[in-house]
Amino acid sequence: MHHIVSDGWSQGVLINEFSALYNAYCEGRDDPLPPLAIQYADYAVWQRRWIDGEVLQAQAAYWQQALAGAPALLELPTDRPRPAVQDY
Repeated sequence: MHHIVSDGWSQGVLINEFSALYNAYCEGRDDPLPPLAIQYADYAVWQRRWIDGEVLQAQAAYWQQALAGAPALLELPTDRPRPAVQDY
């Protein structure tokens, strides 16, 4: 897994949980992991409600000011030149 996707601690959590799930599956046992206290969808709903109205306006104003003058296109170096036409 590329380091931009997760950090070392998160990879450890993923490996431990995947191993526990796989072992339980191989032995015919139920899911050994405790249920999550909150699902991501619950967090997303909370965040959407929180960022409504004044908070949204304040956040938008902040980022518009912070990014004012940023280039429209960011030229980043690549590991190798890309062909003009993609082929497989």
